[in-house]
Amino acid sequence: QKPGAFLDDPISGKNKDSLVYDVRNKMVYIYNEGDITYQNSNLKADYMQINMDNKMVYAYGKPDSLEGKPIVTKPEFSEGDASY
Repeated sequence: QKPGAFLDDPISGKNKDSLVYDVRNKMVYIYNEGDITYQNSNLKADYMQINMDNKMVYAYGKPDSLEGKPIVTKPEFSEGDASY
């Protein structure tokens, strides 16, 4: 790993809304159906925050409704063959 490098490998991803880099606070915000892959791990969520200082990823669902009943979508994490 190079000195000061954020991660060992690149992160690839996509989303349906916006991706915001907050360089001053070293944060990345991913909005609306984010889907990121790092090595053999994949994370899908409606909203994500990536802290570049401590390398933590926070993933959140969002309120929605299904047949008139309130629900909250849940983040989906997979690593190799395991899904959570």
